[in-house]
Amino acid sequence: MITFSLSKLLKATTTPPSASQNCYKSNAARIFYHRLGLRGEIDRDSPQLIAEKIQALLTNPLYRQNLHAFKEKAEAKYTEERVLKLVKGLMKSNEL
Repeated sequence: MITFSLSKLLKATTTPPSASQNCYKSNAARIFYHRLGLRGEIDRDSPQLIAEKIQALLTNPLYRQNLHAFKEKAEAKYTEERVLKLVKGLMKSNEL
């Protein structure tokens, strides 16, 4: 039996900073625009600024509310059956 976790799927598909900077900046812009998180430059932001942003994310209820709403929408749209169908289709299309 395959178990499904949207959070694991999202973590697995997140573009790491070492990947294309355009994709990374684009993802950060979307997260900031939808108020799911804050943007930052790990190599430019001071440790104090990073700590302040983390504190804001942990204490401002707006981020928790927006993330909860996003999670509900994503889980409704990407049901286990739909995700399995998409993955199987991708696996089949990659077979040689």
